[in-house]
Amino acid sequence: MFRGVSRRHPNATSSAVLEEEEAADAHATISAEEEGGREIAAQNEQHHQGEVQRPETYHAHQVVRELYTRYLKQQERYRGYRNLFVFLGFMALFMAILFTQRQANASFQVHRTLSDVLVPEDDVMGNVNQLHRWLRGVFQNVWVDPPCGDGVCDDPYEFPEYSRFGCRADCGLLKEIQNLTQVRISIQHDFSHPSSSIPAAELMQQTSWNLCPTVGTDVAFSRGCYYAQDKTFNSLSGTFSEVLDDVPDGSWNLIMRRDIFRKTSGSIMDYSKVLSVSYYYRVYVAAVTAMAEQNTEILMLEAARDFIGNPNENSNSNRRSMLSSHMAEDYTPEVFPLLEGGGLKA
Repeated sequence: MFRGVSRRHPNATSSAVLEEEEAADAHATISAEEEGGREIAAQNEQHHQGEVQRPETYHAHQVVRELYTRYLKQQERYRGYRNLFVFLGFMALFMAILFTQRQANASFQVHRTLSDVLVPEDDVMGNVNQLHRWLRGVFQNVWVDPPCGDGVCDDPYEFPEYSRFGCRADCGLLKEIQNLTQVRISIQHDFSHPSSSIPAAELMQQTSWNLCPTVGTDVAFSRGCYYAQDKTFNSLSGTFSEVLDDVPDGSWNLIMRRDIFRKTSGSIMDYSKVLSVSYYYRVYVAAVTAMAEQNTEILMLEAARDFIGNPNENSNSNRRSMLSSHMAEDYTPEVFPLLEGGGLKA
């Protein structure tokens, strides 16, 4: 058998040896550097420990650390007390608001009164009659209207009197308590109608009026009409007015009932404004009348002057007629138109 013999080249062997030697030198260098770093770190640590281990430095650090710890605890205590006092103040204010809103005394009195009435004396009811008796007693003793005249004005069930409403004995008159506006109701009516249709007397009898709150609006104390019964008419035609001084604040309407042919008309006015208008109207009429009289006197004086200056008998009658016509012209166009329509011209 033939065996092959492996032979290494001398150059290849020397290069491998060189590589192994270089790797060993590098590893030795790294190990030396690591050892040197460890020695330096150990020396620094020993130097630091030597500084900490000094007696004067150690005690100073301990004192500062203790002072800082106490300062933090004191600040934490201050914050805790402050939060506690804020919480206590909030709770006191909250309880005070609840007490004022709930009216604890009145609520307790109401609860005690109702419990005495509502809670039955017997824990067990034997039959239906006992249940009915208990319910009847509850309704009669609890749900009752406050009596007028007991000296206590039970708001809102009792209120000052106006028209047919309210309790005067306990609450007084509304016009004495509140500053109300006087109103004037003016109504014009004429029930004249053709004889072939409904008679005028029948139209007058079936027509009535009342002062009622406007639908959809709130009037203080009551929503009923001012008069308990509707007012009727006593004549077939005419005009009348009525002044009311105790009408509560609100929106009111003058209601005409069963006036199918619209034979009536009316208005509601502020009486103080009516008085002001009437005052200025009288002043105006007086001023116009005085001016008319002054013009008439001037014309009469001029006519007398002309008559004295030219005493011709033929012209006397003409002057007298002229004077009468001047007087009529002065009074008629200035005074009488003021009364047309019952008011001043615009």
